[in-house]
Amino acid sequence: MEIEMLKKLNEEFKNRWGPLTEKKINLIIEGIKTPKWDKILKFFNNNDLFDYSYIQSPNHALFIPKVIPNKEIGFYLYIHLEAPIFTCFFKKIHFGISPKNTRYTICSSSSERKFDFTLMEVIHYVKETYLGYRYLSHKLLFENKVDWGVPIGTNEKKDGYFIFEYFFEAFHFTEGDEMVVLE
Repeated sequence: MEIEMLKKLNEEFKNRWGPLTEKKINLIIEGIKTPKWDKILKFFNNNDLFDYSYIQSPNHALFIPKVIPNKEIGFYLYIHLEAPIFTCFFKKIHFGISPKNTRYTICSSSSERKFDFTLMEVIHYVKETYLGYRYLSHKLLFENKVDWGVPIGTNEKKDGYFIFEYFFEAFHFTEGDEMVVLE
């Protein structure tokens, strides 16, 4: 059911994403801030935060990294600017494990306790700030690959795309690397 809803959202909004992205970038160039996005950035109050709102895609995104020996863990938040959806998750990158030396683990919590917030706190805050927005689980977005066409800004792949790539941005994942999706 959710996949059909996402397919419908993709069809409905994909023709507006180019002009929306252009408008977003022009506002950034002009130095005009987005009040809701600024409120989200202040929620994290973190000097290590990377604000990816400048990326040429129809969404705002942020990343908070933490480095742990032999792996990296980060928190990611993506808010679509047109379709009323968002997602957030923790991503661990373990080096030297899989055939191409990388394993990505995407999950809803961080066992390392390096973050000052939980996923549920972030979801609640985003829903308060972006009224009417719906949270999409990372599991739905990364567990299956689909072929609805080619997502904006990507190259054709023979094995399909993560649903995530249709709404947010290309996910940097090299074929042969290992992807583990946990709750």
